[in-house]
Amino acid sequence: MESRFNLIDEPWIPVADYERVSLRDIFSRSEYQSLGGNPVQKIAVFKLLLAIAQAAATPADEKEWRELGAQGMAEKCLTYLDKWHDRFFLYGEKPFLQMPTIAAARSLSFGAFLPEVSTGNTTVLTQSQVETNLSDADRALIVLLQMGFALSGKKTDNSVVLSAGYVGKRNDKGKPSTGKPGPSVAHMGLLHNFVMAKSILDSICLNLLSAQAIDSTGIFTGRYCPVGEYAGR
Repeated sequence: MESRFNLIDEPWIPVADYERVSLRDIFSRSEYQSLGGNPVQKIAVFKLLLAIAQAAATPADEKEWRELGAQGMAEKCLTYLDKWHDRFFLYGEKPFLQMPTIAAARSLSFGAFLPEVSTGNTTVLTQSQVETNLSDADRALIVLLQMGFALSGKKTDNSVVLSAGYVGKRNDKGKPSTGKPGPSVAHMGLLHNFVMAKSILDSICLNLLSAQAIDSTGIFTGRYCPVGEYAGR
């Protein structure tokens, strides 16, 4: 498949008071104040931006973080995006955040991944619930949302297993049970908190953790996996 629609170069990220922008735009322009889109989209996109910054510019400690600043962080992120440019294609041999194994799953329309859209036997009550054709930019957002905000339920095809040797729960008929919610949704819901500043770049920098802070939590161990390195697997 031809590699096309690269998220680094193509506009797909909603930004308040602007049209959609690319990842390169985000890290090269300081005038963007805040992300656009609905609350879930804002959280998902901000987490991606923070993950890129964390992989590209994790400072050793607070002193190094202060010396780095938002501009220094942005420059490292741009270098990082150039390095992993081939891993950010929405379509191609290494599609962003997609795995070949998933091709075996049951095919669903894009509307099935949007809670506000009626699909299957769900009744349409308002015009906003009608499924429409989506642009590549919209599809990129859907892929990103599924990484953290995937919904639980019977639409999930649990017959596809990504981890060798893993056996999921099954119902009394021997079929895979309903899917679990994504990590950003969890069972009872989560409250997502970020420190926000006057610009997107400053906000990313304020939420950037140092290696010292990460180690002090005792939660994360081992090396940090670059977003780009994982994106095409």
